[in-house]
Amino acid sequence: MTTDDLVDEKAIIGFWEKALLIIGSLFVGSLMGEIFIFEWLKDYVSSLPETGQLAMLFIGILIIAGGFLRRK
Repeated sequence: MTTDDLVDEKAIIGFWEKALLIIGSLFVGSLMGEIFIFEWLKDYVSSLPETGQLAMLFIGILIIAGGFLRRK
């Protein structure tokens, strides 16, 4: 094994470390965005009258059911 092989191996490892860091930060960022949107949506739905809350609940159930059906 020469020093050139070691340099190439370190470059490959460095590339994957950076790629995993970027992917991880995007995942955490999207997760925080979803939490923010969920809190905003929860506040919005609670300000609706009762019929509006039931309608939003029905729409949410349809979205979840559609996601499960899409997986099959």
